[in-house]
Amino acid sequence: MKKNTTNQVTYGKAALGAALAGLALVATMGIATLASTPSPALASEVQAGSTQAVQRTIQVSASDSVKVLPDMAELSLTICPQGATAQEAQAQAASELDALKAALAALGIDEKNIVASQVNIYARYDWSDYVEKIVGYQASIDITLKELTIDQANSAIPAIAGIEDTTLDGTRFYVSTYDERYQEALVSALQVAQAKAQVLAQAAGAQLGAVANVCENYDSQEYRYSSVQAKSEAATMAVTEDAAADAGAGNSSDMLNPGEIEIKASISVTYELAS
Repeated sequence: MKKNTTNQVTYGKAALGAALAGLALVATMGIATLASTPSPALASEVQAGSTQAVQRTIQVSASDSVKVLPDMAELSLTICPQGATAQEAQAQAASELDALKAALAALGIDEKNIVASQVNIYARYDWSDYVEKIVGYQASIDITLKELTIDQANSAIPAIAGIEDTTLDGTRFYVSTYDERYQEALVSALQVAQAKAQVLAQAAGAQLGAVANVCENYDSQEYRYSSVQAKSEAATMAVTEDAAADAGAGNSSDMLNPGEIEIKASISVTYELAS
């Protein structure tokens, strides 16, 4: 009897195909399972990141100031003589500058404190009858007296008034201990900031934590004087003035009385908050 080998081969191929398809499906499911399962290390990082708390902070701005009496001064003045010629006006200006230096030297003011910053010479015109006519010349010297104590500045004013063709244009005051007093204002401003932050933290139902950041805001330094020599001279003069006051001495003719000025500090502070 003849066997049907064709059907056996067909059935064999079909079984083999089904088996291969089943293996492919199992392999695909295994790969998908492997891809969707993170490594233990990665799973730990993800879990830690999801449970990490966000640090809460509070930021406040504060300022405070200290009051202090200026102990240094700077005087601005101008020598402005006239002459028939430019040379004559220039010579007169130079002569009056020498007279000013001599008068100030008699008061103990060093020549290095006398700064002549600008010299001008120009013609003077007469425009009567609408005709330009030169009638003479005028010279001017802009002078600054620097690093003066208040006592020296008060003594210099009458000396300046005694020099011909000289005018006092302005006065500026400084504090030789500016840095130290500014630091006091900074400390006080930080205390103000902490008090404000404490109130805000309590209102938010939190505890005020440590300082996370401190930022110093703009400092104008309007009254700051940085000369080391001027500070030393001011300290010496202050001792002399204190001794004179203790002895009952005083100069009622002093024209300069600057009064107290404010040195202000402004800061921004960030604090951490705890629940």
